Amino acid sequence: MILNNIEELNLPSKKDEEFNKINFEDFFSSEFKYIDTYEFDIMGLESYIDTKTYESGLFNITNNFNNEQKIITINRNILEPIFIIHKINEDNTFFTNSLKIEVKKGIKATFVEVFVNNSTNSAYSVNRTIHLEDDAQLEYAKIQDINEGNFLLLNTNINQEKNSNLKISNFEYGNGFIVNTFLNNINNEEVIYNLNGLVKSKDSSNTSNLIKTIHNNSHTLSDVNYKHSLKDKSRAVFKVKSIVNKNAPFSKAYQNTN
Repeated sequence: MILNNIEELNLPSKKDEEFNKINFEDFFSSEFKYIDTYEFDIMGLESYIDTKTYESGLFNITNNFNNEQKIITINRNILEPIFIIHKINEDNTFFTNSLKIEVKKGIKATFVEVFVNNSTNSAYSVNRTIHLEDDAQLEYAKIQDINEGNFLLLNTNINQEKNSNLKISNFEYGNGFIVNTFLNNINNEEVIYNLNGLVKSKDSSNTSNLIKTIHNNSHTLSDVNYKHSLKDKSRAVFKVKSIVNKNAPFSKAYQNTN
């Protein structure tokens, strides 16, 4: 299977303003012998069919192969973090995985995902939906450490209700081809959204972070802060757009990268 050969896929390209700094050619022209769904080793998860068409074409790649989204519902305060560790060992395989993290009203939680890939020429296309109800608080951390010659797409769509607080920490340590997208349409008031990232790259690693935040209600705050450390022939793309619309008075949007 070669992504470029699938006619129904509307693949992004450098002609698109969002992706004009990213060269997808090696990924889209790679030949994968197998297509598989990476299953969670968690009993009793609910699931539903995700029929939504996303603004970013990268979200739709995962859904094209498997649109069954699993749901983790957090309905009580949890003192210890929830950990999910993804380990890819199969060569020449294109994996997909879709998860919705739902935090109920007034609940506090911490959720950590670790992505490790020790195979050869394998890809992981991952969709994450994060939904926080009123007054909910979530700390979400993503840690990536994949070998050179492998691929990871992480696409995040966020929905925060009134007075919710979301803090995302994104750590990039691997040497592969990585693209992260973070989309947050802030439609409710008094929402706080923090996105912090550390990209520590070497060799020929290629990491891209594409971030878009839209403020559509009053008294909201977004703060995006990234740090990059690049060695050898490594490359990083950082594109962030924050939009504060007229219907979002007393809102603040911060951006910083080092």
